[in-house]
Order: sequence, then structure tokens, then C-alpha cells
Amino acid sequence: TAKSSCDQCGFCTELCPRYLLGYPVRPETAMRNRMFEDTSGCGATGSIENPVGRSLAGGIEGSVGRSLAGGIGNPVGRSLAGGIEGLHPGNAFCCECNLCTLYACPEGLDPKGAAVIEKKALRLKNVRWEGLSVRPHPMLPYRKVPMTRLKQRLGLSQFRDEAPVSDLEIRPERVRLALQQHLRKPALPAVKKGDRVQKGQIVARADGNVSADVHASIDGLVAEVLEKEIIVARSS
Repeated sequence: TAKSSCDQCGFCTELCPRYLLGYPVRPETAMRNRMFEDTSGCGATGSIENPVGRSLAGGIEGSVGRSLAGGIGNPVGRSLAGGIEGLHPGNAFCCECNLCTLYACPEGLDPKGAAVIEKKALRLKNVRWEGLSVRPHPMLPYRKVPMTRLKQRLGLSQFRDEAPVSDLEIRPERVRLALQQHLRKPALPAVKKGDRVQKGQIVARADGNVSADVHASIDGLVAEVLEKEIIVARSS
């Protein structure tokens, strides 16, 4: 379907939540790479064996070659520019939320599926992103998906969304905040035992590009700072 129907409108990338958060995910590039790879005799997953393919290697540069790697803000990065054609290392950051396929694509295609194929090929070739650090897209606060339109697109508007939901007040006396709630490096503690913290305050900071801050979930005192977690006790 990528070869025959994708018109490279870019909506899948422009509405991608991870792209808007600043990650180098580009579903439209995954679709383009699927367009120009050689899958003859390999079936739908032939790209894992041959992610570049004869068509791309033979000189169709528009998919990932000079035009993309050389002049459009370098969205591909050093890994691709260094010779891994037909694969965009940034697509390893795809979380497979499926918004690109279920909502963004006006053709009803499957950009998420193309990104999944690319992720598998990247793992097999041990290719990693070596580009710039993550910075949120300036349109992040404005480029949202209306829930009413999403429900309509998914065919859910015909169903009632009312439910007997009741609020539950959960007040734990102690919480354990894991320092590694994400991939790669754990966060580094930013507090010490006995410090008073407020709900939402950063108690551990990201260590490197692929890491994440950890925030306090309650007001209280830091009871322990351990190797893998921080324990906060609710203050009376």
C-alpha cells in the first residue's frame, strides 16, 4: 500500500505525538522507505532482510538520499547520512500509539505498520539514533486531536459514553518512586533524606538524552534515597 497509495502528505508525522514532543519519529519517512525498497519474493516483511532494496540502492535519492539528508533540517541525522540508507534511525522512538494510522492518514493507510517494520530492521542492524537532543515542537500546544473527531473516525459516535463513574480518593502514607521508569539510564536523585518535597516537584533528574525526570506524587518528607527508588512519606 505504501508503494501504490501513499502521497507523502506528511499528516502522519505532523500529528504524531512523539514527533511533537521533539522525538525524531517520522512515519512519512517510514512510508517512503517502504515505497522504494525491494520486497520481490520476500512478502510484506521482506524489508527486514533487505531494508534498502535494489530500487533505492540504484539511485532513487529522494527517499532518503541527498535531498533529505542534505537540506531539510537534517531530519534523518548522522546515522543515516553515514551510510544506512533506507532506514530512519529516529523511527526507533515510535511508541506504536497508532494515531497516525487510525486518525492522521487521509488515505486510510498504515504508517504505524511501516514504522514497526523499520524498528525491526533497525534492531537487526543495531542502528541507533545519533542526532540532536530532544526539543518539543513549537506547535505542540496547538496541534491536538479533538476527541469528538477521533471517536467519529473510529466509528464510536453511535455509542453512549456515559458510565457510573465515581471518584476515589487515594491517600497513601508512603510512595516508592522508581528511578528507572523508562528506557536506558535511570534518573539521578535530586533530593536527600529529610528533604521536604511538594507534589509535582522533581526528585530525580534525567541522566542523558534517553532518560526522564521523576516527580513527587504527594507532599511529604523524603524517607529514603535508595539505589533504585526514592521513598516519600506523607507529612502530617
